[in-house]
Amino acid sequence: MSRTVDVVRMFIHDGERKLLLGKRAKGNKFAGKWELPGGFVESKESMIGAIARELLEETSLTLFNYSPIKTEIDTKSDKSAEYKVNYVLVQVESLADFNHNEKNSTECWQWFAQDEMPPSEMLLGNFTFDDGCFWK
Repeated sequence: MSRTVDVVRMFIHDGERKLLLGKRAKGNKFAGKWELPGGFVESKESMIGAIARELLEETSLTLFNYSPIKTEIDTKSDKSAEYKVNYVLVQVESLADFNHNEKNSTECWQWFAQDEMPPSEMLLGNFTFDDGCFWK
């Protein structure tokens, strides 16, 4: 591996134990897979800066607070890089501001209850919902 790339993935819940996932649009790598909102941490950008930027870019939501959940290393998605994936639990100021942005990369956004989640083979990333920190 020649480089390490920082990525942030956000668990955003609606206050009713539902989680926001986006479905990758046709024509994109991993089309049809569901993923958590997030993206790359840009050069010289802080983690909180990346969380706030990606949240606003993808959903129009404003960050209120966040808590780290876990960090994993992904070497399977791209053989030329090692991805350091930072999973965080995000609180937003208001869900009323939600808007489907970045339609070229995300076909749609949907709220899922834990028992309504897509099957694991349709999820992009290595995350589970058995983490007590999310469903408490």
